[in-house]
Amino acid sequence: MTINILTVAKINHTKPIDKIQHLLDGEGLLLEIRTTGGKYWRFRYTYNGKANWLSLGKYPYITLAEARQKRIEYKTMLAHGINPSDERKKAKAIQQKAIKATTFEDVATEWYKKKSTTWSVSHRNGVSLKLKNHILPMIGTIPIDQITKQQMIECLRKIEEKGVVETAKRSNVICNQVFEYAIITNRATINPTINLAQILTATEVKHHAAITEPDKLGKLLADIEAMEGTREVVKVATQLLPMLLCRPGELCRAEWSEIDFNKATWTISGHKMKTKQDHCVPLSNQALRLFRKAYAITGQGQWVFPMKQKTTACIWANEINAALRSIGYESDTITGHGFRATARTMLEEQLHYPYDLIEHQLAHKVNDPLGRAYNRTTKLPERKEMIQKWADYLDQLTIDAQNRINKQ
Repeated sequence: MTINILTVAKINHTKPIDKIQHLLDGEGLLLEIRTTGGKYWRFRYTYNGKANWLSLGKYPYITLAEARQKRIEYKTMLAHGINPSDERKKAKAIQQKAIKATTFEDVATEWYKKKSTTWSVSHRNGVSLKLKNHILPMIGTIPIDQITKQQMIECLRKIEEKGVVETAKRSNVICNQVFEYAIITNRATINPTINLAQILTATEVKHHAAITEPDKLGKLLADIEAMEGTREVVKVATQLLPMLLCRPGELCRAEWSEIDFNKATWTISGHKMKTKQDHCVPLSNQALRLFRKAYAITGQGQWVFPMKQKTTACIWANEINAALRSIGYESDTITGHGFRATARTMLEEQLHYPYDLIEHQLAHKVNDPLGRAYNRTTKLPERKEMIQKWADYLDQLTIDAQNRINKQ
């Protein structure tokens, strides 16, 4: 029998008619063209005297070359006395058994390992904690293809009942991504998290608490300087944060290799930044003094602010917040992240710096007149001047507050 009769051109040029057409390629392989225009590969063979058909998939998703390879595989089975249809059924049964044995935790662990390599440290830790503390204890051991929408609702409701409404929302997002990954990798067929966001309790959007009044800010800075009972490196980090306009997590993950004392700069690698772009932070004279103070304590290691018990890891931003709480400032008054809002507002209102320069220092995306994103060192001289004036201004506020306290 002549084989490999078909060509891609012939397949593509054959149009549907008012009845099903069969284009033969030889030795049992043919392409079925339906009246609707769909083109499907078929393999026709005889086993123990009975005619059999196997579907090989839809063209062009299964190419001509791939269909021919399948024909070779099935012809080889037949030569060894094996029915290709029986083999397909066995393979499908094994696959279904594997699917049922795959738990949500199995898929979530695989998904996390693949995806988390591109995440920031804070996001990676946040997802890990939500999985460990909230999601896996409730649905982790259930086969992922058996989890129902009702089970997901119960899971999220229990998280809400713990008083962490926002965590329930974020947990739903995580579960949604795990189920989508399971579907793509053939471990599940449905995503039970779809449309569940609307049944969760609505939360009010809250901004990070910040102080924007000069006298109150001066009092806070004076209190930080007089802070006692806090680890020295945590105190230094708390003193630096108002000066630098960076995010608390960025400061906590600072490494000595990033600090250039000669150029008075701190260059943060893009993988640590929310924007995924390198960011150059100019350092004022006051900031340099604080970094040198920290260097005398931790300069022999990797991290500027290492953990107390595990110097191979850095402190977390919540240690800065804890330091603020220790001197009487609650989360509804100021947070570590709130210092960014403080600086944004006061640099513009008190020191009258332009908005775009402040945005550069905050590492927000700012485009040039042609719509291109500025690079990490753009406006560095102007930002150096601004950050020095800002540090001088903070110093004066601190001195004024200390004088007021001494007069009381």
